[in-house]
Amino acid sequence: MTPYQQVNVQTFLLATLRSAGTTGISEEQLLLLMRREGYVDMTAPQLAIELRSLADKSWLLPFEPPLGAKRWRITTAGQAILSEQGL
Repeated sequence: MTPYQQVNVQTFLLATLRSAGTTGISEEQLLLLMRREGYVDMTAPQLAIELRSLADKSWLLPFEPPLGAKRWRITTAGQAILSEQGL
């Protein structure tokens, strides 16, 4: 993935998770959404790497609800990044 593509993927993930609010989205759902939006070559391992990268920057946060699989949600810092980009 080129640096430009990586920025696009990360922006897509941040924007998608912002729209999900505090509910968050599972990795499986994120992968389906990405493929529907044209990221057809995205694999689950690649997505996991991108999510971990954003979490390492404190832009995303993984959490596990009492009933269900691990989900991801955007942090205040991640929302600030989108605002800086005018999104």
